[in-house]
Amino acid sequence: MLADEYAAEPKNLRISKILRDRILSHEYDDTGSLPPELTLMEEFRVSRHTVRAALQKLVSDGLIDRKRGSGTTIIKRGPAEATWSAGSLDVMISKSYDSELISADYVAAREYPEIAQSMGIAPDKTLFRLITIMRNDGQPIIHSTLLSLEDHARRIPKEIIGKGFFVNQVEEFAGIRAIRARQVTSAIIPPFDAAAKLELLPGQPALLLNRSFYSAEGNVLHHVIMVVRPDTHPQIVNFYRQDEMQRRF
Repeated sequence: MLADEYAAEPKNLRISKILRDRILSHEYDDTGSLPPELTLMEEFRVSRHTVRAALQKLVSDGLIDRKRGSGTTIIKRGPAEATWSAGSLDVMISKSYDSELISADYVAAREYPEIAQSMGIAPDKTLFRLITIMRNDGQPIIHSTLLSLEDHARRIPKEIIGKGFFVNQVEEFAGIRAIRARQVTSAIIPPFDAAAKLELLPGQPALLLNRSFYSAEGNVLHHVIMVVRPDTHPQIVNFYRQDEMQRRF
């Protein structure tokens, strides 16, 4: 039977979340694989089509591998560490600068209408918001506002939120993997609150970095708004030819 926790969602998504929870809690570690489709059909009382749709979601999330003749195997996972082919400002800062948690809360999606729409979230729903300040030798460098789905944040232990890269924490504790990111950079006169925390003078411009993280299906999982002091650190992005990148990495 399907758990009441996911009762409001389509059956295939409910099943995929239940199986994901079991995988992440190591319920299938003894066999290293999921039960056969017929067993899942009987357990959840659904059609083969629904079971296959649920399993395909887990394939897209990088949790399982399906091959004809060998069944559905669980992909072994170490600590989540994302490796990106383009190194950028926040990647360097996260390795060498201190991060100060300002707030972690839940806000109405209507406060960020464009971002909520890109995530497929209705205005009356809730987003998770994480605000941090990056510092170098005590000097503020970046004011970062991360927005994500409420369900993602609730799966991460409260005591570690703000103490690591949230995107990797979601992968580790929720099993939801971001496979690519898109960043748009522009200039901005920052809002008063961000300017004050970055110790900028009134009217002083800053860099604005909008970065979206995407799932394998092309859905936006997280969005980060970074206001950056342009006088303290350059933005460096390395580009590689695809064949050269594959050879190196």
